[in-house]
Amino acid sequence: MLLSLHIENIAVAQKIDIEFKNGFIVLTGETGAGKSIIINSLNLILGAKPSKEMIRKGAANAMVSALFGDFDEVAAKKIAELGIETDPSENCILIQRNITEDGKSSSKINGRSISVSLLKELSKLLINIHGQHDTHNLLPPSNHIFFLDSFAEIDREIGEYLVIYNKANNIKNKISELSQDEKDKRRTIDLIKYQINDIESAKLKPGEEEKLEENKKYIQNSEKIIKAMKVIQSSLAYSEKGISAADQMKRAVSALKRVSDFIPAAREYTDRLEDCIAEVIDIAELAAGNAPGEFDGFEDLQNPTEKLDEIENRLYQISKLKAKYGTSIDDILEYKNKISEDLDNIIFAGEKTEALKAELAKETRKLEASANILSVKRKKAAKILERKIMDELKFLEMSKVLFEVKIEKNVEGDGGVRYASRGGDIVEFAIATNPGEPARALEKIASGGELSRIMLAIKSVFAKKDGVDTLVFDEIDSGISGRTAEKVGVKLKSIAGDIQVVCVTHSAQIASLADSHYLIEKREINGRSATDIKELSKDERIKEIARIMGGITITETVMNTAAEMVNRNN
Repeated sequence: MLLSLHIENIAVAQKIDIEFKNGFIVLTGETGAGKSIIINSLNLILGAKPSKEMIRKGAANAMVSALFGDFDEVAAKKIAELGIETDPSENCILIQRNITEDGKSSSKINGRSISVSLLKELSKLLINIHGQHDTHNLLPPSNHIFFLDSFAEIDREIGEYLVIYNKANNIKNKISELSQDEKDKRRTIDLIKYQINDIESAKLKPGEEEKLEENKKYIQNSEKIIKAMKVIQSSLAYSEKGISAADQMKRAVSALKRVSDFIPAAREYTDRLEDCIAEVIDIAELAAGNAPGEFDGFEDLQNPTEKLDEIENRLYQISKLKAKYGTSIDDILEYKNKISEDLDNIIFAGEKTEALKAELAKETRKLEASANILSVKRKKAAKILERKIMDELKFLEMSKVLFEVKIEKNVEGDGGVRYASRGGDIVEFAIATNPGEPARALEKIASGGELSRIMLAIKSVFAKKDGVDTLVFDEIDSGISGRTAEKVGVKLKSIAGDIQVVCVTHSAQIASLADSHYLIEKREINGRSATDIKELSKDERIKEIARIMGGITITETVMNTAAEMVNRNN
């Protein structure tokens, strides 16, 4: 429910704070006092588009915040599904909307910035606002099936239907992908075959490009490598000039052997040196073997330029393939595997399509059976819904109004049923306001007074079905008075037994039935008009209701009548 509303610098309201209670709440005040400021502020909380004209003259910005709380488990779960956490200690959410002087806005929930789209999704779970000519959720025919399904309580059946519906759609998509005219099919086959041949003729190998780059680098530095290898070779074992390291070590071994009779450890040193000699010679031979002439299978590099050109040409070939089919050899080979599979699908499309069509026919039979279950349950629920709403309309002095729930099959051009995400039905609420007239679409009702009561009758039946705990009615009493207005008030109070109801009204009958009564006034503060709001005591309520009833002169009789109404209804 709505716990509080804070308004700053909206229109003529400098600062307003309202603490809301549960039950039936009314807001009254003189024409022009600023009742629309409350509704406009709540609409901003719902995600309505702001404008710089909304900001109080002389103020740099405006702000509205609303505190919602006391959520039940179902509401808390739906809110959590939007990724929004309620305050765990208070079980509440604070929504804040700021408007700058250039008309731009920012939105926050519990101090965290959010998008307007998320704000709109959240607000649908928290509050509904209904005006005299409201075109909210109840009016558009496209929404009527959701209300009927909610009333029929067929969530489980719709879930079972959706499983079949999604499977059938997937099969249709596969058939569509396989279905091409012969000219397009031939063109596609030729293109795929060209691409496969283009890739296969290159005989690519995974890791080949990296190896070629290594070879290229090796060849480009071959002269430097040869010189280094020769230095290593001649220094260690095979020197043509002077004595190598291996020669020096051999002389040391000979010297150790000559003194082995006098030095006990000489034999051990000799063995170790001979091992070192073998290691040094091995390294020298390895250096000789790593010369470019024997690198990676090249027999010789007497003409390194020719080998380098060969590598460059291969890398260029790979580069062209990468530009067409992928960023690496692995990507190119993966692409080839994919288009090979596509080619197979196209060539054998006829066989696969026939198999899919048979599978689709099977799923369509299941879909039809599941949709028929939904239709049966809807029609049964529709009769009950019609009776309930007619009872509500009768109570609201509209006993001759006919309310009808029209359920028709969604027929396609070929006469078959078009199955959508909620079955094969089209649902529309229709109204006939005068005897003998055909029922017309709900959204085409002309009379504001009739529409208000019809909306109230429907909303009273659906009060707890949509899970919203706060309803706001803006001047629902327009076009009605006396007995009818009182009955509207009784119905609003009845709805408020389950959820919070806020009503902006000019009706004394409706106001007298409220659990809480707030007065909206326009005052002059420091030479400027400013809207203010306060909750009325019982005596203050009597005076306000007398004002609504009495006009310019409030007589004692009017005051007594107002007191009687308040005492009778509370």
